[in-house]
Amino acid sequence: MILWSVVGCLTGADAPRTGRYTTTFSERSPMSSWAMYVERMGALYNFPKDQAEPSNASYELTQEPYDIYVPKSYDGSVPYGLIAYVNSGLGGGPPGKYAEICDQHKLIWVGGTKIDNDRTPWFRIRLSIDGVHNIRARYHIDNQRIYAMGQSGGGRVASRMAVPFADVFSGGAIYLIGCNPFRAPADKAVATRIDALAKANRFAFVTGSEDYNKPGTIDVHADYRGQKFPHLIYLEQPGLDHNTPSAEWFEKAVVFNDAPVLAGATAALTQGKDLETKKKHREAYAAYQQAASCAIAGDVAMEAASAVSRLVPVLDGEAATELTKLAEKLSGAAVRTFVQKWPAELPTTTKARDLGERLAGEELDKLGAKPTVSALRGFLKTWGGYAVRERAISALDLLAKDAWPKAETVKPGAARWKALAKFVEDWSPTPTADLAAKISADEIATKVSEAEALATDGAKAQRLKLLYGETKGTPANSAVQTALIAVALRLQEAGAKP
Repeated sequence: MILWSVVGCLTGADAPRTGRYTTTFSERSPMSSWAMYVERMGALYNFPKDQAEPSNASYELTQEPYDIYVPKSYDGSVPYGLIAYVNSGLGGGPPGKYAEICDQHKLIWVGGTKIDNDRTPWFRIRLSIDGVHNIRARYHIDNQRIYAMGQSGGGRVASRMAVPFADVFSGGAIYLIGCNPFRAPADKAVATRIDALAKANRFAFVTGSEDYNKPGTIDVHADYRGQKFPHLIYLEQPGLDHNTPSAEWFEKAVVFNDAPVLAGATAALTQGKDLETKKKHREAYAAYQQAASCAIAGDVAMEAASAVSRLVPVLDGEAATELTKLAEKLSGAAVRTFVQKWPAELPTTTKARDLGERLAGEELDKLGAKPTVSALRGFLKTWGGYAVRERAISALDLLAKDAWPKAETVKPGAARWKALAKFVEDWSPTPTADLAAKISADEIATKVSEAEALATDGAKAQRLKLLYGETKGTPANSAVQTALIAVALRLQEAGAKP
C-alpha cells in the first residue's frame, strides 16, 4: 500500500536505520525452532520425526551478530526486497560492489557474521531464518522478494534451505559458486505444500567458467529442471574461478528473480487504466496502489502514484454520496461495512469511522452499568477494530477481577495451573487475564529451576517428568518439555535411562 509509511514500519516515530551496521536480535522466529528444522530438513539428515534437539544444537540469539545493509533511499513508504546471505567465511555484509546493486534494486541485506563453514548447517540455516524474521519486523519488506543467497559453502547451505523453507524465502534464491541438491520434507502433506510454493519462486545459479564448483552447479541446476522447477537461470561469468562473482553478474541474478514483480506492477497499472475508463474507480484505485507500491517499478510506479493522487477526490466524492444515503437508515452494521469498503485514507472514511466510534459508544452505554460477560464479548467481536474496544475491555476486566480469587486460591500443582490456563482462556484480552498468564509462567519457571538445581540428572528428570504431566495443556508446558529433553539427552549420552 502506497501510504504504508503512515502506519509505520518501526515503533514510535524513529526514522528507519539505513546504511551498513552490525547488530544482534533477541526474538527467535517460530520457523527456526528445532521442531520446524526437523520437519523441513529431517529427510536430508535421516532424522526420525521425533528427533530431540542435540545438546550442542542450541544457541543464544543475542550472542549472534548480524551485518545489515539498508539503502539510503529506504524510508518505509514502499516495500524493499531482502537478501538473507550465508557466507563461507566470517562476516555477513555485501561483498565488493554488491551494496551498489542493492541500492539500485531496492534490496535490504542481512547476514550472520559467524555462520561460516566451520558451523554446522542447523546453526547456519536457523540463524538465517531468524535474520529474516527480525528484519521483517523492523522494515517494510516485499514478501515476493525475500531471497536466500550464499557463496561457496554458504551457497550450499542456501540451496539446502531455500526449497524446504520456501515459505520463509518466499521469492527464491541465488546460489553463488556453490550449491547442493535439496531434499523435500518427509511429511507428504508438508512436502506437497512446499513444492507448490517453491515452484512459484525463482532460482539463479551463478558460477564461473573456471570455477571448480562449476560441474556441481550444472548438476544441481539440471536436478531442478528434472523436478520441473519452471523459473530457473544458469549464469556463467567468463574467466571467473572460485571467487565472488562480479557485481554485474550478481545484478543479472537479481534482475531475473525480480522480473515477475516488475511485470506485476506493469500489469496492475494497465488494469488500473482499464478500470478507470470503465468508471470503476474504487477497483482502479486498488490496482494503481499495487503498482505504485512496487519499489523497483520506476516510471511505472510514478505514473501509478500520480493516478492514485488523481483518484482520491473522485473516490472521496463517491464515498460521501454513499455515506449521505447511509445516514437515512443509520446502523452500526452499515457503518462498519462502509468503513471496510472504502480506502482508509479517504477523508469520508475517516468521518465514517468517527461516526462508528460514536455509535459503538452509544451501544456500549446501552449495556448498562453492569453488562454481562456474553454481552461484552459480543460487543468486542462486533466492534473489535474501534477505539471504544478499550472501554469494553475495562468493563470485562471488572468481571474478571470478580472471578479471579477462585482461580488464584487453587493450591499449587496440576489443578492450579489448569485453573489459571482456563482463566486466561475465558477472560482474555483483559489485564487480569494477562496477570494470570504471567503468574502461571513465573510459577512454572520457578519449579523448572528447582528441578534443574537437584544434584543428579536422574533426580532432575524425575521431577521434570512430574512437572511435565502437571502442566500439560498449559502454555508453559513447552518450557518444561525443553528442560526435560535437555536432561534426557545428557542421560542418554551418559548411557543412563532417562
